[in-house]
Formats: sequence, structure tokens, C-alpha cells
Amino acid sequence: MIFTRAEINAAGSFVRQARALAEAVAKILRRGGDNEGAERMDDIIDALDAESEYLVRLSGTTPIGGRA
Repeated sequence: MIFTRAEINAAGSFVRQARALAEAVAKILRRGGDNEGAERMDDIIDALDAESEYLVRLSGTTPIGGRA
């Protein structure tokens, strides 16, 4: 697929927001004693981190005003 830099930046913003939400949910689960649920949230956080790294690399290869 082809994405503009603005689209890549918007996706990165979405991933950051999703990560913040996942961290908050994991914290709540831990406080409630649901360590298994918190570990699943940690897996989601790891996946979001990987997606964020991918978007940073993709953004670095996209010329300003260009498409990736």
C-alpha cells in the first residue's frame, strides 16, 4: 500500500494512544489481582511498540510530500 507522510504520522499517533490505553488497562488489572490479564496486555503493548518502530522506519523513508 502507498501512504502519505501525514497518514503515517496519524497512524503513529493512533498507536501511541492505543499504547497509553493498554498501559492503563494493564495497571488496573494488576491492581485488581488479574496478573494473567495484565500479562496479555503486556503482549499487546509489545506488539504496539513493534508497530511504532515500523512506522518510524517507514516515515524515515518517505520524502516530505511523497508516498511510502
